Amino acid sequence: MRTVTEAKTKSLAVIVSTSTATQIKHREDMDAKYLEGYVKSWEPKSYGAVKSLQDSVGPHKLIDTLVAELRSRFKSVSVVADLAEFKEGGSDVAAVVDVGMEYKANSDIAKNSAEYTTDVSLLLFDKQVRKIGIANGKATEYGERSNANDFVKGLFLVFPDPKPEEMMRPLVEAERKSRVSAFRQLNTSLDQLVKK
Repeated sequence: MRTVTEAKTKSLAVIVSTSTATQIKHREDMDAKYLEGYVKSWEPKSYGAVKSLQDSVGPHKLIDTLVAELRSRFKSVSVVADLAEFKEGGSDVAAVVDVGMEYKANSDIAKNSAEYTTDVSLLLFDKQVRKIGIANGKATEYGERSNANDFVKGLFLVFPDPKPEEMMRPLVEAERKSRVSAFRQLNTSLDQLVKK
């Protein structure tokens, strides 16, 4: 592993890996399917609240957060398509971004729960496309919502069912926490690799 010295005087080109682009597209498709297919049809009053929750942890926010962090470390940051564009563009350093977004969800009569893992890696290259090093951060967080009150309310048949946003909120919060923790680790890793 080498280091990037005097990063504040250097330009950086960010490249989003193909696997990251595929994951972002999959996540956006799944979010849209739930929002447009279920919520819009069956819970239209919850559309705005659910969309807001989805947007708060939208997959593009990972890239936006990463670019913002890198802008604090380098003179300039631009997003390019690939290493060929990096070589042609004249930036000093390239960073290939690889993001993993994993979740395991479970729903039963007692609770809704989810475990979210965020994994962010940066593979840095110099102008000659020689590897400088890898910075990464990975974190897993757990969230749950008890369904006990819903079950009791259901027995009386006079209380409304819980809204989709109520069901989602603790799960979204777990994902948000996993991202914050992963970026904290990534920043520590970057401190070893990128010297201002």
